Amino acid sequence: MITGLSVPGPYALQQYKVDSQIRYIANPHYWEGEVPTKHLIFSITPNVETRLAKLQTNECQIIPAPSPVQFPVIKGNKDLALHAVEALNVGYLAFNTEKKTV
Repeated sequence: MITGLSVPGPYALQQYKVDSQIRYIANPHYWEGEVPTKHLIFSITPNVETRLAKLQTNECQIIPAPSPVQFPVIKGNKDLALHAVEALNVGYLAFNTEKKTV
């Protein structure tokens, strides 16, 4: 565990591996008491197909933002659930007006 950090939340950072994994451990001093799980592990998996494969094989229990193409696969699996959540997302488009188009 990484020491010297004071964290008020339910979990404290245990380990960070660049582009690979983030591990958290339950904070024994959490003000609301014991938390439901002792460890949280975030696997950094950029590829959406690999994320879905990990979910289907129970290598992970949740994936963020599956591709809409994957919705039928998820809905067709009785062991999986697809939850939609409204979000306040902002998107930006940048235009290069300094160059002529081809």
